[in-house]
Amino acid sequence: MKQKFVFIVQYGWILLLALLGIVTLATAPGEPRKSEEENRMLAGAPACSASAVLNGEFMTGVETWLSDAIVCRSGIVSLSNDLQAALSVETDDLQAGDRMMAALQEETLGTAAPEASAPQQTAQPQENQTEQSAPKTETVEGTAIEETTFWIRKNDGSVRDVYRFPVENVENAASVLNQFRAALPEDGHVIFSEVPVAQTGNSYQLHRDENEAWGSGMEEQLQKIVDPGVEIINASEVLLDPLERGEHVYFHADHHWTPLGAHAVYCAMMERLGVPPLPYDEYRYVTRPFRTDTIEVIEAIEPVESYLVQSLDQTVQVPYMRYSINGYLAYLGGTLGPWRLFQTGSHTGRTALLIGDSFSNTLLPFLLPHYDRVLMTDLRPTYYDAEKAGASIREYMDYYGVEDVYIMLCFATSINSAFFMDGRIIEHMD
Repeated sequence: MKQKFVFIVQYGWILLLALLGIVTLATAPGEPRKSEEENRMLAGAPACSASAVLNGEFMTGVETWLSDAIVCRSGIVSLSNDLQAALSVETDDLQAGDRMMAALQEETLGTAAPEASAPQQTAQPQENQTEQSAPKTETVEGTAIEETTFWIRKNDGSVRDVYRFPVENVENAASVLNQFRAALPEDGHVIFSEVPVAQTGNSYQLHRDENEAWGSGMEEQLQKIVDPGVEIINASEVLLDPLERGEHVYFHADHHWTPLGAHAVYCAMMERLGVPPLPYDEYRYVTRPFRTDTIEVIEAIEPVESYLVQSLDQTVQVPYMRYSINGYLAYLGGTLGPWRLFQTGSHTGRTALLIGDSFSNTLLPFLLPHYDRVLMTDLRPTYYDAEKAGASIREYMDYYGVEDVYIMLCFATSINSAFFMDGRIIEHMD
């Protein structure tokens, strides 16, 4: 009896899926059209040609078209938006962030393609639907700093605190950034920023009728207690205007930001350093389908040689970008370690180090025109192998003559996370 029941359920499910597929094929619009729920154009039927069939673009286009045309799509997307708005979870690594997005079906029917990373414990965010309470004030080396939050303000005046930044965590972040600054020459800079993930950005953008503003007070407090030469960039503030203009600063089928979002923060970094940033349109991009989205893979302005590095000077050349990949791994081929080295033809006489999680993979190309060499590493335990590195972070900085350090993270690897609070970002310094 049990086997018969299982048989009926299995084949009933198969028949239901087949029926759904037939209905989708019969009703799918052939032309692209705008989705108000997702604030983007849904795919139309792909053009069929021999070359498109041979290189796989036709079947990819069919998959995207049918995904965008699935029956009851609007209701499913609206339900996922409501679920995401009701739940907020802060995580310490990007795999956990991906699990959250998959569970919520954030803004799309697709799911993220996560980079493998072991889940880690982190402080959980504290949320409030009431007005923000008066911040706690403490003194750090004679400078008063406040406990702050990343918040979203609704049109009715209520404020939801999404992430809380305790004074202790801000102090710890300042200590880490000051240690990197101390390892640089006198004219060197440390530039730090952390950015909300796509779940938060897309939800804010898609609910513009409800949301009035968002912001973070952490950066202002952190800037108060870091050493001269450490610059804190408020990515939330930078991205607010593009979000409100409806610009494509986050992917809809992934938790990462797009090159447009990374470029906005890059411009803020360069302006803080007094260096003219290069316009977004000065770059060329290879555009490819990406689930229910599109992805623009950035081409280098000057020739770039890309290497994997271990033991300071042992290098193996690897592709700069993976233009054939229809996903976020197209950027630099994903996170590779323990170290990357990018040699450019920029002739600036300067070298930079970029430390980050996978969000930094999209920022890297915009830094290259300003440096002859850019070192890059991801110090999360899953990606960083100290034995293969063969030397400390400081030794790498000294060997390659690093003048500027960029630390670019997302909220999943924030100053609240074990990456900072357990000292993982600094444990291989010496």
